[in-house]
Amino acid sequence: MDQPAAQPTVAGVPEHTILYNNITIARVNPLGLFNGLSFGYRKRLVDRPDSKLFRDSFFGISLGPNLSPAIAQFGPLIEIQPLAIFKLSANYLFTGYFGTFEYFQSFKDPNSNYSDSLQDNRKDAGENYPNYSHQFELKALLQAKVGPVAVRSTVLGYYNSTRVTDPTHTTWYSVKYDMLMPKQGWMVGNESDLIYVSKFGLVAGVRYNLNHVVKYPGFEGVNPNSPQQRLGPLLAYTFYDKPQKRFNKPTLIVLAQWWLTHRYRTGLETSQALPWIVIAFAFSGELWTSDDTKKKSKRQAMRRAPRLPI
Repeated sequence: MDQPAAQPTVAGVPEHTILYNNITIARVNPLGLFNGLSFGYRKRLVDRPDSKLFRDSFFGISLGPNLSPAIAQFGPLIEIQPLAIFKLSANYLFTGYFGTFEYFQSFKDPNSNYSDSLQDNRKDAGENYPNYSHQFELKALLQAKVGPVAVRSTVLGYYNSTRVTDPTHTTWYSVKYDMLMPKQGWMVGNESDLIYVSKFGLVAGVRYNLNHVVKYPGFEGVNPNSPQQRLGPLLAYTFYDKPQKRFNKPTLIVLAQWWLTHRYRTGLETSQALPWIVIAFAFSGELWTSDDTKKKSKRQAMRRAPRLPI
């Protein structure tokens, strides 16, 4: 009696991986230029490559700099993804401001004018200065995919403790979040995507962002600066995804989001017709894995919808 043909074994992610990630971002409204590089280690949590729910589970830790012409950041990131649909992360960043361009600038209270034009004038008057801060980010990601359609939502908790030279100042301008922050305090946020994932590397959809300062300590008035909200289309194209490559997943990303709510970018100083625009290029690679060459070559078929690195 003939034996049934053996089914091919599907290879999952390796047990141990040393990897890197890099992303370069150019932004308009407000202007920004940024590069983030990290090197990390990942440990597979569950060895079930045939399970869509468990095959991407991992624990990871990474370290690296984020650089711009005005800011430098450095610190560790810890991630745990027990299931493909859920991930938690915690990040600490020591942040230094060079005193270039308009940054760093602090302000008396949340009602202070922090418009682009005023910050330009304060820079010309020499009111920006070098500085540093401690920043912490906690994130929870929930995602799902049915056919070619995927949804993702990330909840953010951001805490900062920032040095301010003027003792009468209680807030400072964050160029990353485009908002006045308390010198010590929390901001919460949400980023949600609804996307179509093609079979040839293209991702297209819509993204919504919300950021809100929980409280300005010592300030009892109405918060004039948040919540801030943006909404608009997202496009990304990954040229190839071959896990055995040290230069892998080169991805071009374009975002255009219109400000729904913002103190200055919905008509007071900048027209609401001008969107928040980002053009980014990301890539990554595996520097070492515990897989042998044959297993690595099979893993390409197991890759799921790309997780946009922005």
